[in-house]
Amino acid sequence: MALRWLCPGILLTYSLITANLQEPFPQGFSMGNQGTVLWENGSQGCQPWISAAYCDSSRKFGMALGAVSYYDRMDNFIDESIYRAFGGVFWSIKRIRFKLAVSHFSALEMYYEQAGFLSAGVDLFSHFRAGIDFCGIRTGLNGYKQKKRTVGECAFSAWFPFKAAALGLSLNHINLKSGRVQGVDAPLVIKSGFHTVSNRMGAQGVIIEITPSRVHPVRFILGEQYRLFNIVAIEASLANNPFLIGIGVLVDVSSISVSVSVVNHPVLGWSRGFSALYSSFNEDSLIK
Repeated sequence: MALRWLCPGILLTYSLITANLQEPFPQGFSMGNQGTVLWENGSQGCQPWISAAYCDSSRKFGMALGAVSYYDRMDNFIDESIYRAFGGVFWSIKRIRFKLAVSHFSALEMYYEQAGFLSAGVDLFSHFRAGIDFCGIRTGLNGYKQKKRTVGECAFSAWFPFKAAALGLSLNHINLKSGRVQGVDAPLVIKSGFHTVSNRMGAQGVIIEITPSRVHPVRFILGEQYRLFNIVAIEASLANNPFLIGIGVLVDVSSISVSVSVVNHPVLGWSRGFSALYSSFNEDSLIK
C-alpha cells in the first residue's frame, strides 16, 4: 500500500503536476486541433475557458462543459484515473464580453487542482480586440491539508480579425501569486497564432509558442479542420516539443455544438476528451 502511493507521488510532484499547470494541450473544442482552429463566432472562440478576446458579439450568451481523460499508458491503477472536468459561461454586452469557468483536475485520486478563470474582452477598433484573463489555482495532495498551494496568474491577449483570417497574440502565465515550490508556478509563455475563418475546406491555423525558461523554447503547432457536411467537421493537428498528434470530430447543429477528441503523446499514450456548448445568438447576427 505504501509503495502504491509513494511511486506515483514522486512522479506527480514534478513531471505530471508541472505539465497540467501548463496545460499540455488545450481542452474542450480546441483539443483535437490543439488551438490552431479559432474563429470568433464558432464554438472554438466561444469556449468559456479561453480568453474573451477570441470571441465576437454574434452570440450573446452560452454555457459549456467538458472532460479530459489523460494518458492511458499511465493509467495502470485499478479504478483510478487522471482526468480534468470543467465548465463555464460567457455573455456579451455590445462591444464587451465576459467569460467565467471552473475546473477540477485529479491524478490517481492523490493529487488535485481546483481552478477558477475569469476573462474580459473588448472591441477597441474594427480590427483589434483585447482581453485580460485572471486565473487562480489551488493544488494539493488528498489527505495532506498542510500541502495545499495557491497560485495566481494573469494573461493578456490581442486579436486582429480580418476578412479571411485573424492574428492572435498572447502573453500567458504572468505570475501574481507564487506557489513557492519549484515546478508549481507555470513558466511565462508567449504565443502567436494565424487562424483562417471558416471556409469551404473548414479552417486552418498555425501557432508558435515561445517559453523562454525552457532549454528548447520554441514550439510549433499545425492544424486543419475539414468539413464533411455543413454540420460535421474532422480535425487533425501536429505539434513538436513534445511531439503530439491530435484528432477530433465536431458537430454543430444550430445553437448546440459537441466535440470528441484524442491526443497522442509518444511516451504517455492517448488522452480522450469531450465537450458540449449551448449558446443563444443575437437577433441581428448572421447565422451561416
